[in-house]
Amino acid sequence: MSFSFSAAFEQGSNTFKTRYGALLGAVVVFILVMLGAGIVKAIVNAAFGLGYEHDSMTIPDLLITIFFSNVFGPGIFLMAVQLHRGESPGMGTLFAGFSRYWPLVGIGVLLSLIFGAIAIGVAFFAGIGIVASSAGFTTSWVASLTEIAAISFKSVWLP
Repeated sequence: MSFSFSAAFEQGSNTFKTRYGALLGAVVVFILVMLGAGIVKAIVNAAFGLGYEHDSMTIPDLLITIFFSNVFGPGIFLMAVQLHRGESPGMGTLFAGFSRYWPLVGIGVLLSLIFGAIAIGVAFFAGIGIVASSAGFTTSWVASLTEIAAISFKSVWLP
């Protein structure tokens, strides 16, 4: 059986039409729980005097995301898959991720590290680009970035 997006969309649409009530209930519960997690984040940030002046993620935000939100999220996917298969899962299925708590927390930590490294890399190369453009490297921005990175690497890491 070959895969096609139209067939997948049709199957998903049929599941949604036949299981609308269960899916709507699951989404409402999911939204309410995530809203509660957001309120907890705001209270914890306010208690520690951390604000959202710069739209940055704070340490309490990150911890609540890793230890709660990432673990709660797979439950809605599991419920959707079970509904698609014709099963009748209970609302407790939304909390199924907590039965595999530590592996999901580990995945959350890994994802945070990966995306953090990507963000730091983008910021680093954006900084190099700003320095390169202000230093007059305009002939080829790729060559300029490579040259600046090589010079920076030599000055920082090589004696």
